[in-house]
Amino acid sequence: KGTVMKNKNVKTKERFGDVEHALKTFEEYAVIQAKTYETGNYRLGNKCHNLIMRALVYLYEMGCVNCLEPYLSHSEAGVRFEAAFALLPFLGEKSESVLEDLAANSGGIMGINAQTCLSRWKSNEIIFPYEDGWHW
Repeated sequence: KGTVMKNKNVKTKERFGDVEHALKTFEEYAVIQAKTYETGNYRLGNKCHNLIMRALVYLYEMGCVNCLEPYLSHSEAGVRFEAAFALLPFLGEKSESVLEDLAANSGGIMGINAQTCLSRWKSNEIIFPYEDGWHW
């Protein structure tokens, strides 16, 4: 059924304080995480992933997930990927288009991640914001 990050276990409101801080955290750690794919620093990549997910939980709780839409055209592929992933249930066509572009043009692990994400999304294997937490 996927991994669950329960809202009550993630103290996002205390961690972020406002939407702007959550967006900056999302962007910063999406850039770093994408670089860890190239360097093989998976420990740092996992830490970045956790912070990205915490930012997404906060944005979801605040009703601001759509604030990520401008990041679909970000200059960094990692930011575009994470924004597209998060926005699939809200802006499906735009998000799928971004993921298709990344799958076709990014190469390496980023391209594979985008292709896998699209495949899992289309086969309903990804479960998004849920009443008891963010599932992925």
